[in-house]
Amino acid sequence: MERGALGKWLMVAVVLMSLALCFSLRVYAWGQGRANWDEDVQKITNLNRPGYDRDLDMEAMKDEFAKFLYPFGSLVDEPAPHREALGFGLPKRIISKQEALEDVEHLFSLLKYGYAGYQYFGGDERFQMAKQRMIEELQTEFPDEFPSAALDNLIYDCLNFINDGHFAIGTQVYFRPQSMYMNFDYAFFRDDHGYYLKTDELREYVELINGESAEPYLWPSLNVSGEIVYRIGILADEQNRAADHERLEISLRAKDARRKDFVPLKKEVRTRQIPDGSYTRYELEGVPVIDLQQFGFVGPGLGQFLDDALELRNEEVFIIDLRSNPGGLTSNIEHWLHRFIGDWAEAPAQVWVQLRTNTTRHLARHSKEGEPRWMIDSLFPVMQTGWSRVRSSSGTAPISNPTKVVVLMDSLSASAGEGFVRYLRQIENVVFIGTNTSGTVLAGDPVKGKLPNSYIGTHWSTNLKLDVESGEFVDREGIGFLPDFWVQSEDALDVALKFIHHYGMGDDN
Repeated sequence: MERGALGKWLMVAVVLMSLALCFSLRVYAWGQGRANWDEDVQKITNLNRPGYDRDLDMEAMKDEFAKFLYPFGSLVDEPAPHREALGFGLPKRIISKQEALEDVEHLFSLLKYGYAGYQYFGGDERFQMAKQRMIEELQTEFPDEFPSAALDNLIYDCLNFINDGHFAIGTQVYFRPQSMYMNFDYAFFRDDHGYYLKTDELREYVELINGESAEPYLWPSLNVSGEIVYRIGILADEQNRAADHERLEISLRAKDARRKDFVPLKKEVRTRQIPDGSYTRYELEGVPVIDLQQFGFVGPGLGQFLDDALELRNEEVFIIDLRSNPGGLTSNIEHWLHRFIGDWAEAPAQVWVQLRTNTTRHLARHSKEGEPRWMIDSLFPVMQTGWSRVRSSSGTAPISNPTKVVVLMDSLSASAGEGFVRYLRQIENVVFIGTNTSGTVLAGDPVKGKLPNSYIGTHWSTNLKLDVESGEFVDREGIGFLPDFWVQSEDALDVALKFIHHYGMGDDN
């Protein structure tokens, strides 16, 4: 090699080594001098995080997941969707019995070939029983003509074993959300002897709740000063109206004295905001706050969201407000995280698949308004097996992060909003405050249609996905992700600020 060429290569090598050194110093400098959350906070958050299993056999998990997929074999017997089942329309007011019977036939064909959760919720055995019940009731209990709303109700009565927040027929959403029913009047503290109330310099320890161990009833929370406390509550199906205002018996002991009391429970208070697609960043009491009302924003809002990630990573602490966030585009989340942690984050452990039939393609063509047909067809290719390849992500060990982050969430944080929570749970120094999220995570990529005679609308998903934790599938539908500290949604921001100043700010703040 000539001396001049050798010199050029040496110069290039020096430049590359300098850049690498600068990057290493930059990474090293990121977070220098910043402390983690208080030890008491970390003890609670560590109990609410997925454990990373580097030896997890994802191929075995995918084989197990395949049992939830309908075994089409081939699509040679797949009937073409009725042309009147495509697109949109207002339900007819009155339909005939014969029209209703035809709609039932079409419905179950659409479900088998168009709904990804068909096998997961019982397959042919469960759905054919429901179909037969519908037919029998229509033939024996319905007049020759009746309101289409009656068919809507009959379908729900027969198919309400489905629990899927993306599944709807007519006016019914087939979803059973669980909410926290909690008492916010009593605030318990904890020491080596158990949970106790502070009463006139006296500590009254909890012995029993409803005659049982107190542990399952006590949840980490925060009081109005931002201190860690524990509150009595139960996570229950919202359809169980008895849980609201239920009174639990609590047995307390102070030295040799014992007493009993009754603690009423109340469902979480929701203050629904109507998302306007905005993204805002502001500051309260010296703490940066980013308010994400959805993840579907584009244009300047998206650019600002991504740019702010680079600035926020240099803050000591900041707040992400996901309350009432209904979701949007997950790609926005992945790009934000890339900028915030400085690398692409491995997706949390999960297995998923896409339904690929003629039915899903036809429904998608009439669901995705404004999208060109070639794009839809490329997203919904027909596979002879009816399914895409089963895919998976294996998660990662906790991702280092010196910036303390507080995430506010509630039961209206849904879909992609929950996707953000999934990723953030893998990152160190992140604390979740509020209530459990919506739990609309089992399925996605929905398509719409209607029944051909009644025009009752249909809406369901074409993919199926399950999280994996400790080598087991986790179905979070209706439950969602649980916060580290349970706080009423409307109080979450104020309490979070006090919590930050109590446990998360340096001595110089």
